Amino acid sequence: MKRKLYIGLFFMLLSVTSVAQVNEQYTFVYNLHGQTRRYEVNIKEMKDTVRFEWSTLRNSTGLKGCYKMGLRNIQEGEALSWIQPVDGSEVVLPASETFGFISRRAWKSLKEKTTLL
Repeated sequence: MKRKLYIGLFFMLLSVTSVAQVNEQYTFVYNLHGQTRRYEVNIKEMKDTVRFEWSTLRNSTGLKGCYKMGLRNIQEGEALSWIQPVDGSEVVLPASETFGFISRRAWKSLKEKTTLL
């Protein structure tokens, strides 16, 4: 059941990039070793760039940053970026990486190799 939920989440995030001028907002909650972190995420698709903007509240201080990906990342990215969010940073990812979702090519490959979808 969790596998279908994760695959559905990836598909949902991937489909966000298929329509021009997308501006979607999400809230992600992470629990690890008794700590909880809530991230507000805004995904904006512009003409040639997708911005994955994040913000969170930590010790009563607002933190925010951004991951930028080009269209090549969205279409052909081969790896996920694991760069930790840093306050005030705007990270431009290499063309081979995506952040927060998988590329369309990876999604297509996943659909071809599994019978669950």
